[in-house]
Amino acid sequence: MSNAETSGSKREQNSMNPQELKSEPLPKRQIRVFISSTFRDMQEERELLVKKVFPELRRICDERFVSFTEVDLRWGITREEAAEGKVLPICLEEINTCRPYFIGILGERYGWIPDTVSPEVIEKEPWTKEHVGNRTSVTELEILHGVINNPKMDGHAFFYLRDPAYVATRPAYEQAEMIERDIPQDIASFGPEEAARRTEERKAKLAALKETIRKSGRPLVDPYKTPEELAAAVEKQFRELIDKLYPIEDVPDPLDQQAAGHRSHALRKTLAYVDRPSHSQALTAFVAAPSAGKGLVVTGDSGSGKTALLAAFASSSFIGSAELAERPHSSTFLFEHYFGATPDSASVDGFLHRLLGELKRLAKISDEIPSTPEKMREALPLWLAQTSGGKPIVLVLDGLNQIQGDEADRRLNWLPRFFPAHIRVVVSCLPGPALEVLRERGWTEHLLPLADTDERGQLAGTGERGRMMDAFLKNYRKALGITLRKQVLDSAGTANPLFLRTVLEELRQFGDFDKLPDKVAEYLTATTPQDLFRLVIHRWQNDFHAGRDLVNRSLLHLWAARQGLSENEWLDLLADEHGPMDRQTWRPLLLAIEPHLVQRGSLWAFGHDFLRQAVEAELLSRGHPKSPRVRA
Repeated sequence: MSNAETSGSKREQNSMNPQELKSEPLPKRQIRVFISSTFRDMQEERELLVKKVFPELRRICDERFVSFTEVDLRWGITREEAAEGKVLPICLEEINTCRPYFIGILGERYGWIPDTVSPEVIEKEPWTKEHVGNRTSVTELEILHGVINNPKMDGHAFFYLRDPAYVATRPAYEQAEMIERDIPQDIASFGPEEAARRTEERKAKLAALKETIRKSGRPLVDPYKTPEELAAAVEKQFRELIDKLYPIEDVPDPLDQQAAGHRSHALRKTLAYVDRPSHSQALTAFVAAPSAGKGLVVTGDSGSGKTALLAAFASSSFIGSAELAERPHSSTFLFEHYFGATPDSASVDGFLHRLLGELKRLAKISDEIPSTPEKMREALPLWLAQTSGGKPIVLVLDGLNQIQGDEADRRLNWLPRFFPAHIRVVVSCLPGPALEVLRERGWTEHLLPLADTDERGQLAGTGERGRMMDAFLKNYRKALGITLRKQVLDSAGTANPLFLRTVLEELRQFGDFDKLPDKVAEYLTATTPQDLFRLVIHRWQNDFHAGRDLVNRSLLHLWAARQGLSENEWLDLLADEHGPMDRQTWRPLLLAIEPHLVQRGSLWAFGHDFLRQAVEAELLSRGHPKSPRVRA
């Protein structure tokens, strides 16, 4: 080899072209389902779906590298949009976005009837012209547009008709909202006789719509007797659909399953992610620069968005070893690992076994993966060196502070002090032993501040947190009106991305449009993440089996377990005078808490200190009668 060739080879290994990191988009694996029903009479059904059924379906989809999102428009269409006649266009457009997934639920109300259908809607959806002046409800138009008029929805759209007898089981004040009755506005505008005629007309149209659904041949539960029965039916039918579309066997190889788990975690963290260019460019520039044999560590306050930044960087650069088999000319291999995101991911041994497995496959290393922790630690620098003749490698390691193990593990004795020229390493961590070691080793440090350090952008509503809020709500087809949006942006707490996202996640699940301003004000009374999570705990207490004190006892037992709790340990500790705690009763609560937890082997633990501190302030400081002792 000539000197020129040798020099060129070294240049290629010591720097990476950032454009070469860009990969083709991953195949879109998603289920986005539109929920169509009247609102006031279906609050309980929608609450069960949004807070209990859909989180379970999301968990199942996560295991299969599939995104699950529901569109629940109980709020999200602003008063400004409603005043401009945009309700129907927005609903129809969202149905198009969600195709082919649709849930239609009907009780004894026909629903709101718009005064007219706009010319813009008729131009885009000519079939709506026949409904001009025909007094067709938005709910019926959704069902016609979403399913009845579209044979491609077969097998993906489901209908549920509630038993009329259910109304009689509810309190009188609820019954009035669950049936068609004379509307006061009609009485005032047209007189009692015309108002009564219109009521009978709506009843007849509802009966005809139900008959149309029955004759359509689409999957139908008729009738369901209670909201709980509906929830069980939706979960069963969508489980079966997910199994059919995305069988778990699609990812049979254990190494690929682990990679899919981390990729799925990254996609969750980048849901509605808003780029912060100066920070993402810093990562790209570091990877592209000549190697000094050391890595880059992203630091910042808890909740500042470090994981999202690394996940977004990895997502834009992602070429895993499985993809390389299909795309051998791809120039860079990226390995991402989020400590605590999946079982075994927080242990150093689990991490090393996974990385060595990927290196073995990438470089076709003939040696077997060492069977002991000591041998794996010895093998890592040697195997990294063996990949030097192949593709450049980028290691993205998030949350070194989440590492489970002894002091030596937490002080990174397993991480090579020097990396070959073809390898770049980007990590994140909070202050602690790991960060101290990286500073001692001379790693580059990049500080990620809270959102909106640019005050001008924040004042204009175009700053980072404004873009973060809009992007998150847009994913669920929701938007806050001008006044509420300003309230959220002006709150000091929302400069912390975790605080902002938690507020929006809570509001997303809230179903009463009329009470939304009060709910926004309630959450914004919190000025710190700890205060906010106290309010979240209050919501959990209301939603999940208050009769068994389930939320308080679950959180207290987790707080008392220094290393965390397995599901079985948690359930055993939750047994009380009513008997054992069954998994089915407890699981919806776990799914609600899970975004704020990490997994350490089979153990669940708090993923950040904010929730732990909220438990201490809300439950321990009040001397909860069942406060457990700290467990080793």
